[in-house]
Amino acid sequence: MTAPELRPLSLPLSMLLRPTLDVDWAAAACAAVDENPEDWFPFPTDDYSHAASVCAACPIRAGCEQWGRRNRMSGVWGGVRLENGRPRP
Repeated sequence: MTAPELRPLSLPLSMLLRPTLDVDWAAAACAAVDENPEDWFPFPTDDYSHAASVCAACPIRAGCEQWGRRNRMSGVWGGVRLENGRPRP
């Protein structure tokens, strides 16, 4: 049996996130059409530099980080590297 082909995500991050009332995902800096969602989940390379630079000026940075922690997410949330909702060194 062969492994399925991995393809890049083709939707903006704001479209991939679960709807919520406490964070306006459409206002997120990463919601830009030209952003690659995989930059926020760069496993196994661990190169978070692009995501961190986009998050630095994001108007919903604090809410995004809180959402990532509360929902035990992994990847970059609000400019912070999280693994299961906890900051990762």
